[in-house]
Amino acid sequence: MKLQKCKNDWARVLYILIDRLESQVSMVDVLNNYAPTFYKFQARLWDLKKILPELKITTESVPFENKSLNKKGYYFRYRCLNSKQQLVKWYNEKINIKGCSKGALK
Repeated sequence: MKLQKCKNDWARVLYILIDRLESQVSMVDVLNNYAPTFYKFQARLWDLKKILPELKITTESVPFENKSLNKKGYYFRYRCLNSKQQLVKWYNEKINIKGCSKGALK
């Protein structure tokens, strides 16, 4: 199945999940490999989870340490457990056309 060009941020999130289906994706991956200004990835991902309850996402917290600043923190990696066919269907038929507005999936 062919994917249409992304028309909104929610479609861009689904596109990234489809592209990285076999592996995990983090904000670092999104900013380095897809869109260097797409800081809303995590917010748009949670919007999609609200409007698509069938969307199965696992979240893994990864700790890190910055020795030069002597700071510790963590970031998240996400993995989608849905099939590629289901994600492409949502992308082409719903999310890329209507986005995640209140009546998007009705």
